[in-house]
Amino acid sequence: MNLIWDSTEKTIRGSFVNLVITFAILILICIGCYNKEFGLNLKELSSLIIGFFTVSFGVWKVSNVVETINSK
Repeated sequence: MNLIWDSTEKTIRGSFVNLVITFAILILICIGCYNKEFGLNLKELSSLIIGFFTVSFGVWKVSNVVETINSK
């Protein structure tokens, strides 16, 4: 349960959200390997997927740095 819920802040952990996003992208890639039409659609959306993942991970990482600075 500690992987999902941060009991001190009473929120869902950002690391868990990024884990779910990462697994979703990996599942989409695996499906795209076996279904050519789906794979072509993924190829067209690749920049959007990469951008979404990068922004999500970046926001989570920046918030970790800010929390570390503020806790000192």
